[in-house]
Amino acid sequence: MAHLISNLGNTKVFRDPNDKSIIYIHLYKLK
Repeated sequence: MAHLISNLGNTKVFRDPNDKSIIYIHLYKLK
């Protein structure tokens, strides 16, 4: 499972420790 590194606006940045790569996941803007 990816670990949450940072939350920039409505984009959460995850890093998969198994793949050693950065995964950018765009999320809907929640109000």
